[in-house]
Amino acid sequence: MLPGLARRAVHTVAALQDTDATTIAERLYCYHRIPWGPRWTAVLPDPALLLASARGWRRPVPIRQAGGWLSLSRDDPRADGPRKGFRYKVYLSPMPEEVAQVLPLAAASAVRSGVVRFKVGADPIGMLRPDKIVFYVHAAEEVSALRDALVDALNGTPAHGVPFTAPLTTDGLLSWAGDPDGETRESWRLRVCRLLGTALATGVAPDAAIAGLAQHNVRVPEFAPADLEPPESIGSAA
Repeated sequence: MLPGLARRAVHTVAALQDTDATTIAERLYCYHRIPWGPRWTAVLPDPALLLASARGWRRPVPIRQAGGWLSLSRDDPRADGPRKGFRYKVYLSPMPEEVAQVLPLAAASAVRSGVVRFKVGADPIGMLRPDKIVFYVHAAEEVSALRDALVDALNGTPAHGVPFTAPLTTDGLLSWAGDPDGETRESWRLRVCRLLGTALATGVAPDAAIAGLAQHNVRVPEFAPADLEPPESIGSAA
């Protein structure tokens, strides 16, 4: 699902024939977001209220300082010394109306699988973006463990799907990536979209722009980081 979704995004945005790389990148990054409407204010829950009773999680960063995200963390019971930074990101992408049911289950599943940090869109607009719930983990085996825990807890949950991430399940509910190294800590999706925007702005054809990502540490067609060990084979959330 997800590689096809990303390819459709590139073709759709390229068809607009814009020549500004920044605008193209922004349109790619925002692709597959659900437009906000007044009804969502009443329909979508407050993530902070849903997570108020989540045991062991704390909010070290105020929402206003976290870029519109509700950021949560907990102590790492396995930590016996310095560990490398979070190289992997796992995206959980349910449809917005499923968030009230999904979020408490996801928080509990993260604890069981050893995850110590994740973030959630902090308001209704954040719930309408496909990358609405993001977990941070250290290694490929931890990605697989989290995927298995979430699949068990969320079996049959309708998926939204995050473009420009690598699938962890066949339905688009779970996917992964890894932020590039560097001082700016540019997000994976934003980096991919900027690379595509630069190519499309100069008239490169959509499929050629996607293929060109392979020169920039992107494994295509999965849109996975080429320098990270991939998780175990994809399961199914169906």
